[in-house]
Amino acid sequence: MNLRLLAILVLGTVCFVGGCGTSGSNPVVVRELRFSIVSADGAAPDVGFEVAEVAAGGRSDTSLAGLEMHTSGVFSIFVEGADTPYRLTVIQRGPHPVHVRAGLTGGPLPTPNVGEINDAVTTGDGTSATIGAAGITVEPARGAVRVDVCSPLSGACSIPDNLGVPGVDFSGTIGDTETTRLIGRLTSTDPPVTAPAIFLLFAARDTLSAVLRSNSSQPLRGSIVIDGRIVTTDEATTHDVVLKADL
Repeated sequence: MNLRLLAILVLGTVCFVGGCGTSGSNPVVVRELRFSIVSADGAAPDVGFEVAEVAAGGRSDTSLAGLEMHTSGVFSIFVEGADTPYRLTVIQRGPHPVHVRAGLTGGPLPTPNVGEINDAVTTGDGTSATIGAAGITVEPARGAVRVDVCSPLSGACSIPDNLGVPGVDFSGTIGDTETTRLIGRLTSTDPPVTAPAIFLLFAARDTLSAVLRSNSSQPLRGSIVIDGRIVTTDEATTHDVVLKADL
């Protein structure tokens, strides 16, 4: 038996016994970037902001640039399958300063290099705050693919126009034809995953799917957005939100 055939047989045995994290089965647990955007003014009922750029994993996404959003809680951005280095730029829109910070699900961020910061605050309407490594080399993402999650307020929510009820805890899975990942707290030190949130997928292939469930009595609404266009939406209170779209 040659070595190549032996390697194939061993890999097949491992996948049969323990699973290989393929789409829809045995979702894998991976560290990934998580950005949080919140008012820096505790007395502010609402904070306005614009996400000018999200860069990670060698890719840069500017599909949210020019879209003003408002929230009275935490707005989260997850970059699926991406680790450091990264860069996030947020612009303040309105009178209240914006606090942006970065983290990793499943563990702490590495100690920043010289000149890098993991959190920052804007200083006035129209000013920007950038965290991460300003000088990293990135290429434009191959397509603007994301999953939006919000909890309806008075029966409606959408990103970016109406972010809905803040702080609604949820969990689930998200993935493509190659890998499905868990959504939720991966360690006891991770903060809960809450709506409103978006999940950016820079390297999704073929078909994207997500299963989301609210961990409270609040409903959830999920949407798959490709190149700025909503291609599918589902909403649920007592059952899972199920999304699927061809890319």
